[in-house]
Amino acid sequence: MTLELAEFGKPFITSIVNGSDIVPTLSACSVHDFIDIIVEVTTYNILSKYLFVLVRLISHDYMP
Repeated sequence: MTLELAEFGKPFITSIVNGSDIVPTLSACSVHDFIDIIVEVTTYNILSKYLFVLVRLISHDYMP
């Protein structure tokens, strides 16, 4: 995991320690929200790349 990804995920992580248990636990709601954001960002990035190429093709400036 990169430092950037770790920093991005901080708001979605809840740490719970039970007795001597030191394993952090994520809530189901936080994981669901985190996955939704990752899907949204990934979809946006993919669509923006295709849109960029499409605009360049339409404007006849595209040089592969």
